[in-house]
Amino acid sequence: MPRDSPALQAIISSWLEAFVTVLKDGERVLDVNGALRLDPNPRLAVLLEAGLVAGNDPHVQIARSAYASLLQAVQQRAEMNR
Repeated sequence: MPRDSPALQAIISSWLEAFVTVLKDGERVLDVNGALRLDPNPRLAVLLEAGLVAGNDPHVQIARSAYASLLQAVQQRAEMNR
């Protein structure tokens, strides 16, 4: 499938939206180790390197922001439970 295919872009956008949903839902149930396993940065790096998304793509920024929020939430919960 060509990189500029609308179908491929739709698939990537849909996947990123689903991933963000998982990150947001994870704030309530994941521990720090679980959150670390969901780090989107290695996955995004593959997409960026392949030229399938840009670093300033809104979906990429939202995924990174959602992950930062997830990590902060689970770390705060871990601190409170000590």
